[in-house]
Amino acid sequence: MNIIYYNIVQYLIIIIAIIRLNMSNNSDTYTNILYNGMIIPLVIYSTIGHLIFTNSVASSIGWKSSPFQKELGYFTLSLLLVMIWSNYSNTRLETKISLSYVWIIFIMFAALNHIYEFKKGNISLNNILPIFVSFTVFILIIYNSYKFWL
Repeated sequence: MNIIYYNIVQYLIIIIAIIRLNMSNNSDTYTNILYNGMIIPLVIYSTIGHLIFTNSVASSIGWKSSPFQKELGYFTLSLLLVMIWSNYSNTRLETKISLSYVWIIFIMFAALNHIYEFKKGNISLNNILPIFVSFTVFILIIYNSYKFWL
């Protein structure tokens, strides 16, 4: 499996969310488009990558395989289960936004690690592309959720 396709699928999820945001005039935009249509699918992809394709993901980035990959997978699986539960328990929007913030804080720290690896000379596309995914998702979530806190 070429992991670069994994990054492309992440971008497709984000692009579809952006298109849906531009076409939407629904008041439930955050939950329907960003939370269910972008964040949860990205968390699913992260979980699959870290739990099922552990060794191939690590080697494609230029890293050695490590048990830490599975720990990341267990974290993302835990977050995914809480996110899915939040959809079926009539959870308030603020809770869903907060869960989204947990995800974007996590991926921003992960992006910092990828930047650190890049500065050390790891120029693999599979090391660089997650940086852009992280920053794009961060901007989309913050831009579309700040108004709920005002």
